[in-house]
Amino acid sequence: MEELLAGHSRTNSLVTALVYYIVRCWREYFARAIAMKFNCFFLMPFTDEFPNYLRNELDSLYENGMNEYFDVKDAKLILQSRRNELLNEKEANLKL
Repeated sequence: MEELLAGHSRTNSLVTALVYYIVRCWREYFARAIAMKFNCFFLMPFTDEFPNYLRNELDSLYENGMNEYFDVKDAKLILQSRRNELLNEKEANLKL
C-alpha cells in the first residue's frame, strides 16, 4: 500500500511540475505575442509617418534661416570625400 501511495505522490509531483512548466511557457509566449502586437499596431503607423514629419520639420527649419548652421552641400562633399578615402584604403589593403 505504501508503494502505491509513494508512486501516486511521485506521479502527482510530476504532473504538477509539468503543469507549472506549461503555464510558464504559455505566459512567456503570451507576453511575446502581446509585445509584438503592440509594436505592430501602435508603433508601425509612427514609423510610416515619421519620415514625412521629419522632412516637414527640416524644411521649415531651412525656410527660417537654418542654412547658415548646417549646409547640406558641404556635408555631402565631406561624406563623399571620406567615402573615397575609405575605398582607396580598402583597395590598398586588398593589395597587401
